[in-house]
Amino acid sequence: MLKRVDSATHALGPLDLAPQAVLNVSLACLHHDKGIDFETGADDLNAYKAAYFRLDGQVVALIYHEGEPQGTISVYLDRGLGPKKVKKAVQSVATELGIDFALVGWLETETLRHHAD
Repeated sequence: MLKRVDSATHALGPLDLAPQAVLNVSLACLHHDKGIDFETGADDLNAYKAAYFRLDGQVVALIYHEGEPQGTISVYLDRGLGPKKVKKAVQSVATELGIDFALVGWLETETLRHHAD
């Protein structure tokens, strides 16, 4: 089950997240149709809007950085996940959000830290 986590409460703990997928779904759609409220922030890249969740014990972040293509949002997961676990997690996120998996425009297929699936 996808459970919302507020990053301001520090309930996320230490994280090493990386972009693992891009959904062809707009921030507005997720906000208006799915009821997701996004936090604003800025990092070394630029300003962003993010929503953090827990799914099966792992942290999932939906992040849109200014300047990225409109109508898309990135799915951030633990950097150490292998391709099979990434695909399974992204499928779970899509299912929980009621989004067709066909709307996944990009999916990480490399093991970012060379961990085994």
